[in-house]
Formats: sequence, C-alpha cells, structure tokens
Amino acid sequence: MLAEAKRTTKMEVVIMKEFNLRNCIRISVWLGMFFSVGLGTILLGHDPQSGGGGFAVDDSFGELVPWTHLEANNDPDNFQFVIVGDRTGGMRKGIFDGAVDKINLVQPEFVLSVGDLIPGSRQTDSIDLIDTMWEEFNSMVNRLEMPFFYVSGNHDVYNSLLGEQWTNRFGPSYYSFKYKDVLFITLNSEFINNHQNKWPGKHEDQLEWLKDTVSKEKDVRWTVVLIHEPMWNYKHDPVIPDEYREIHERWLAVERIFERKNLTLFAGHRHHYKKETRNDHAYYTLATTGAGNKLRGIEYGEFDHFLWVTMTDEGPIIANLLLDGVLDPNVVPTIPPYNVIPQDAENKSENR
Repeated sequence: MLAEAKRTTKMEVVIMKEFNLRNCIRISVWLGMFFSVGLGTILLGHDPQSGGGGFAVDDSFGELVPWTHLEANNDPDNFQFVIVGDRTGGMRKGIFDGAVDKINLVQPEFVLSVGDLIPGSRQTDSIDLIDTMWEEFNSMVNRLEMPFFYVSGNHDVYNSLLGEQWTNRFGPSYYSFKYKDVLFITLNSEFINNHQNKWPGKHEDQLEWLKDTVSKEKDVRWTVVLIHEPMWNYKHDPVIPDEYREIHERWLAVERIFERKNLTLFAGHRHHYKKETRNDHAYYTLATTGAGNKLRGIEYGEFDHFLWVTMTDEGPIIANLLLDGVLDPNVVPTIPPYNVIPQDAENKSENR
C-alpha cells in the first residue's frame, strides 16, 4: 500500500508539471480524495456488498445474506407531497379536519390543494361571514406540520366580493414555485370559465403570465399543474350546458402552452375520481376530502382521500390514500380477535 501511495504521489507531481496551476489544483484535490477513500476502505474493512446505501451490516455472513440488496431507495432528488381534494360543495363537517391529522401522520414535505376550501356561494355578501369561513379553514391547515399551498376553487371566489377577499388575504389567485427543479403552477379556473363575463380580461392576463412562466422555466425536469375545474371535459360532457362549452376553447389555449413538456395535471370540482391521458400527459381529477359525495366506493370513484405523490426524474408516482385507511398508531380495537378467550369464559373453564 505504501508503494502504491508513492506511485500516486509521483504521478501527481508529473501531472502538475504538465498543466497550468488551476488544473494542477483540481487534479491534486481529486487524487488526494481518491487516495484517502482507498486508504479508508482498507482501514475500515468496507465490504462492497454493503452497496453504499447507508446500511451498516455484519460483513462476516459471506455470500448468503437475509436481504435482497443494500441500495436504499433514497434518491436525494426525489421528494414526497400530498394533494387534497375538495372540502366544500356539500361540505361534511369534520372530514377535512380529520384529514389534517392523517396527513401529519404520513409526513409529506408539503401539501397542495385543488380548491373549494370554503363554502362560499354566489349569494355570499358578508365580509364577516367570509372572514369566519377562512378563519375556520386556516385553523385547520395551520395544524399541518408542513407548508400548505392554496388553490382557488369556484366556492372560494364565486363572486367579486369573495374574489376581493381572496386577494386581500392571499394575494394572487394564480402563481408558481419551484422545488428541487420541479415547477409547480396553480391556475384560477374561474378566469378560464368566466361565465357571464364576471372576470373581464382575467383569462387573458393569466394566459400571458402562464406563457412567460413556462418559457422562463423551460429546462425544469417536470411540471405539475393544479387547477380546480377540469376544463378539458366540458366540450363533450352532457352535464355541462351549451353556454359553458366555449370555455373549452380557452382551455385549449392553455394546453398549447404545455406542448412537449414533462407535465402532470391535477384538478377537483367533480367530486369523482378519474384519471385520463391527453396529449401524452396524465390528468387526474380528485374525488373529495370532505365535500359532498355519495361514497358508493372505489368502483364509482366516490371516496374521501388524498394523493400521496413521490416525484422522480421519470415523473410522479401516485398513490391514493383513503382517509379510512390512514389510522393513528394509538387506535384501540373494541372487538377482541377470534382467538382471544374472554377473561370470564376462561375462569368458567377452569372451574369445571
């Protein structure tokens, strides 16, 4: 080993004569690190079998070991986040509040939404009432142990007063942010809908902002879009009146901005889970996290849930976590298992 160290030193000197000072420093540092790692491997008796995944194992087992491999699934570029569905539109009390506790149990890095956070309506005309609605909602999301990102739904900005109060509380109703080279974009679907022209010029402003944002961030590894209403369904949806179908053309203008982008889109509003593919992109419509729902089950796409999303270089890996399936570790069963004999029955058996 000492002879090898001398050869390494000689090689370093020769190289330093061949290159300028900056390159000499770079190569010197690299060779020094290489030599140090090599020496450390010998001194510590590191077994290549351990795989460098952060595990410390007994290396005396030989070839037969009771595990598959030691490459931990911990890519530092991957991350996890949660997306919640609609809370309002036939709101059922307590469901979203309970979901907050369940999200804290699974510990994502942050939480996103798809709108309909408060029970506003076209008739909402009291600032005091709007304040009460938002205070109730904020009291819940403030219990989250990670950031929460607001997205506006129709119940949140149903009329101009609700829209003004959103602006006064949160600023813009569409915005973007980046996390680990993934671009997140939230859009205001009411500006695209713009039924009866209640938001004049807002769609065009949002569209120009979107073009500029996507153009500036064209080199991100993925783009995630959050919007409340699934506008892409309106043209062929028999539930939607004819007067609404012009919004489909507005939506097509949005989609053209996302051509050839690595993109996944999430929406809500319909209270019915659905996954679709458009333009080679995955589009998800969430069911509910407390909003009105017949709850007929998975086969109907009707359930309370949130999405658990793991972002990778190949795109998001998505799991539906039903609220009923996320349980506190302190859950106490009230019915004993079949193989447990009740204490009184056991005593009777002994007295026979």
